[in-house]
Amino acid sequence: MRLYVEDQKIQSNFKPYNDVYGFDNGDKIIEMTAGLIEQRMKALDFHEGFLGHIGGDDFVVIVESHQIHKLCEAIIDKFNKRILDFYSEIDRRNGYITAENRHGIIEKFPLMSLSIAVVTNRFNNFENASKLAEYASKIKKKCKACWESNYIIGEANE
Repeated sequence: MRLYVEDQKIQSNFKPYNDVYGFDNGDKIIEMTAGLIEQRMKALDFHEGFLGHIGGDDFVVIVESHQIHKLCEAIIDKFNKRILDFYSEIDRRNGYITAENRHGIIEKFPLMSLSIAVVTNRFNNFENASKLAEYASKIKKKCKACWESNYIIGEANE
């Protein structure tokens, strides 16, 4: 069972956050996210799991249980509460920040949310790591299409 945890959205709200609040604050969000994933894993008895930071705002969690709903929901719930601490009162009230997009145009970006793409081996046998990554990418893309914190468990052989 693998969880790919991301705290950015399809238009990459992490980059505009760094532009507005600075890289130090962005790093604090990465640290907070890692800490809360680790806390939720321990609190829900996923002690034997593995948490890794892939890079940027991407994490990987590997656990042995297919009973993953509670963990995903707990991580999202905690993230949605804690992320608000990283925004000004005005931005929290507005529900967005204003920043330049990648094309230099000023745009409103929603507050950060968390996407969790779960890949299981419950109904899938992956020939190799490349096939697993390819499948995970499909689940991740579906997950990131939603503008709110969410998780998708990819169990069916697609």
